[in-house]
Amino acid sequence: MTNFFSLEIWQIIKNIVDICAVAYVFYFLYSLFENTNTMSILKGFIAIIIINAIARIAGLRTLEWIFQYVMNNFVLLIVVLFQPEIRKILNRIGEKGIAGIKSNFSKSVLREITDAVFDMSDSKTGALIIIEQNVGLKHFLDNSVILNSDVTKEGLLSIFYKGNPLHDGAVIISEEKILAARVIIPSVTTNEINNKYGTRHRAGLFVSEDSDAISIIVSEERGSISIAYKGHFEPDLKKEEFLRRINELLGIQKNNH
Repeated sequence: MTNFFSLEIWQIIKNIVDICAVAYVFYFLYSLFENTNTMSILKGFIAIIIINAIARIAGLRTLEWIFQYVMNNFVLLIVVLFQPEIRKILNRIGEKGIAGIKSNFSKSVLREITDAVFDMSDSKTGALIIIEQNVGLKHFLDNSVILNSDVTKEGLLSIFYKGNPLHDGAVIISEEKILAARVIIPSVTTNEINNKYGTRHRAGLFVSEDSDAISIIVSEERGSISIAYKGHFEPDLKKEEFLRRINELLGIQKNNH
């Protein structure tokens, strides 16, 4: 009798752990792609799971067979659709352990970026800096210039200097490196941005709509600093507001180095 209850308790514990693990995976995916267009893909997968369960309970054999076929290829579909993101997360886990699941950004690298942004704001030098996080942006790298260089204030100022051939386009920062410059981002018409903002602001917003990237935009006309994140545009931030917001978005802690 004691052994029976021990097995029952152990089975309950396993079920709880199993449910918690699945819940965490869904929560992680949701937090990763929340408010991005990629979220609709995840919602589609969830809908398939629910419909498959309903079809099985209701005894709808043909419908169940169709969705079961999709479910059997679920892992393959996930790998194909999210291959860059999965590879990046696995690389982080290999380097930093489980803490590497979420992207980390050091305070020193952010300081180089903010110092450059403030200098370009003062000199009214137009710039678009895109900080890649978990969702990959390599599909934007066609015809760009790959750098893979350290992030420094001087490097960013040099790239966006008007006499530099690289200044016309965006810079993508990935894994605390300047991955590429002269990145051409499509500019789209949207009601999210007032007409007074130009193509640089619209391009920054476009990138943020389908990823968790953070776009930092410096206006060439006014020297104002704006942020675009997950499809939301935050224009004309004061320097204190910008610092607070960018630290918040990147999860920079006071004890980071």
